[in-house]
Amino acid sequence: MLAESGQFALIVALAVALIQGTFPLLGAYRQNASLMALARPAALTQFFFTALSFACLAALFLNNDFTVAYVAS
Repeated sequence: MLAESGQFALIVALAVALIQGTFPLLGAYRQNASLMALARPAALTQFFFTALSFACLAALFLNNDFTVAYVAS
């Protein structure tokens, strides 16, 4: 369950990274301040989900959960 939670957090972080890389640049191109203002909350959200994924991986290492191939190797 912990491995799946970490993977889901990484998928959400990827989606937020795509949003962060697209909408603020589009806002800068169109001179739209509301789209440009999306960059800071997106960066904080991306940091949160990446840190959550790292915490899940660290917990897997601490618990010696060998069902995850990366931990087993």
